[in-house]
Amino acid sequence: GNSGLSELGREFAYRFAEFADVAVIGQASDFACVTLTAGEVGSLKQRLTAVPTGTSGGVFSKGSWDDVTDRAGANTIKPGMRLVRLRGQRSEFEDAPRSAVAVLDAIGSGPATLIFTHHDRTPAQVRARLWTSALSSAQQTVAHVRQTSLTMEHGKAWQQLMPKTYRNLDEVYVGEYEGLSEEDVQKRQPKEAELHTLDKLGYRYPRGESYYDVIARL
Repeated sequence: GNSGLSELGREFAYRFAEFADVAVIGQASDFACVTLTAGEVGSLKQRLTAVPTGTSGGVFSKGSWDDVTDRAGANTIKPGMRLVRLRGQRSEFEDAPRSAVAVLDAIGSGPATLIFTHHDRTPAQVRARLWTSALSSAQQTVAHVRQTSLTMEHGKAWQQLMPKTYRNLDEVYVGEYEGLSEEDVQKRQPKEAELHTLDKLGYRYPRGESYYDVIARL
């Protein structure tokens, strides 16, 4: 349906915006994001270092992070990754301070979300455009993405990650079942639910679409 973002959806939107800025525009490699609980923040000092071999300053991950369970299930932090962004006491992400002490001060008692990469961001040179569907959840997701201007040849400006909305990218339209869960449909229209189970690709929702219709409009 065309509902807004859930709590986890909003967390994804924040992370997606950071990925777009740090990894897509900034070309940083091995983007890793993790949210620490207040209890995990208490041991963060032992997980950070300022002096990994062959680096030029900043704060880096140290030791194993395998025991840190990110609620998104995506903890991929390895030793020696640079801390580039964080979200602590503030509601928005910010650039990570260059010292471990300042990082801990910015985070406070937690919880906190940290973003690591294998090298820092580079000045934006890659042009990027952001395509999105017209659904509320998609629009709310891209609202967090930062747009910056890139000067091209002959002084022309390119607006990085400017959203372009295409209704053809919308998910399948379920017609009369808009806003209903699968359980709701099963209770109200068991025969229709059975037809959907028998042919999920070809089944067309009443006054709605089938996945073949979606493929055709894409």
